[in-house]
Amino acid sequence: MKLDFVAALFLTAGAMKLKLALLQIAPYGNDQNRNLAKGLQYCRNAKALGADLVVFPELWTVGSAQGRLLDRTEQRLWTSSAIDRHSTFFQCFADLARDLKMNIAITYLEVSNPKPRNSVSIINTRGDVVLNYSKVCICDFAPDAESGGGCAERRRTDCRAECLRLA
Repeated sequence: MKLDFVAALFLTAGAMKLKLALLQIAPYGNDQNRNLAKGLQYCRNAKALGADLVVFPELWTVGSAQGRLLDRTEQRLWTSSAIDRHSTFFQCFADLARDLKMNIAITYLEVSNPKPRNSVSIINTRGDVVLNYSKVCICDFAPDAESGGGCAERRRTDCRAECLRLA
């Protein structure tokens, strides 16, 4: 049985203080509607606890394959569940970040060619993405001729000069 909880971490640098809420919560597998509702509620809970930044577990939109190889049917389902930053799922978190005046680090399976990426985006208190970090590929759906059966540890990071704003 998995327990869901919010772990709070306080960082202090001089006069600046940052309260992180590290969400240790289990998604409902690939059920994005339920994952969205649960994620939004936990953000509200974290804000009530005074969080400046909420950090989601890896691949919040679809849940992790938890180290197992997916069969071809599961691969297609998982790949078709990838989203981008314009999706309703993502935009709900951008809207909430703005409404709560709280930063949110949302994790998701991001649409990319030829395969989706395991990404995290930090959304600031204005609802803008200020950092995006992606693994270039997911390790590993299954060995295939295209990828040579593995995944290089190449990564992509985009960061705007202005990052987090503390309320």
